[in-house]
Amino acid sequence: MKFQVHRIFFAFISIVLLTAGGFVPDLFAQCFLTEGLSEEQQTDLARQMFEDGLYQEAWNTSSCYLQEFRSGKSRENMMFLQARASQQAGSLNQALRDLQKFQKTFPGSRKYQEEVLFRKGVVLARMQQYSGALQTLKLLLREYPASKFKDESLYWQGFVTFYRAELIRQETTLKEAVPEFRQVSRQLETLDPEILPEQQAEERLNLLGNAANVIGMPISSFLEKKIRKRHSISNITWPSDFKKSRIIRRPQNISEGWWKNTQNQNWPRGLHFGGQRHILQR
Repeated sequence: MKFQVHRIFFAFISIVLLTAGGFVPDLFAQCFLTEGLSEEQQTDLARQMFEDGLYQEAWNTSSCYLQEFRSGKSRENMMFLQARASQQAGSLNQALRDLQKFQKTFPGSRKYQEEVLFRKGVVLARMQQYSGALQTLKLLLREYPASKFKDESLYWQGFVTFYRAELIRQETTLKEAVPEFRQVSRQLETLDPEILPEQQAEERLNLLGNAANVIGMPISSFLEKKIRKRHSISNITWPSDFKKSRIIRRPQNISEGWWKNTQNQNWPRGLHFGGQRHILQR
């Protein structure tokens, strides 16, 4: 009964904090709420808060556990949950601190080290710390060649390489950036979009299209590469007016069904190429 009361009270406090906005670790104000709970109850409460999407409270509950149970049997689990909570809450600076703290505290973690490396690489990428992100993601695949995060890691490497290439182009010249944009194509072309989360699968195509445009590849050539991956067709027969404004018409020797399926699967909201959205006309 006491445990349920704590959960309800935590939920109420969480609503107030979420209404106020932001991710604000506040241990002093909330650790009294876990007083009297056993180690198992505190870990269960933290997990439940995380599953309920109350990431602020999950983070604080984990922190309270780590303060109170300095030799607790669930410290590794709680420190990892804390890092996940700050990342899910969108607090990238806090997430990076939590992930680095985990690596320092549990450098030989068999249970979480692989995922910690992946999450750290993603956090660094989102923080625009591209060199650190690339180094971390490459380390992940060196340490864990068969990692369950391999495809997503390769996606994020392509993501990082693209934006690093953009920085090179802005700070120097396009000529200097072209090798990096070509690397984006090599990194992302090999990925199966069906393995990636939906948002990443769509962004992968956007990055490929924008990289192709930067290095001077016409949109017809870009599409031809995609078509040839699925069809044993040597020449693509485009209509004479295949591209009107941002409307791209179906090649004459490609079936309407396949063209429609390609649009539905790959570009449901249009093909992004060169910073513009193009619609595939059925």
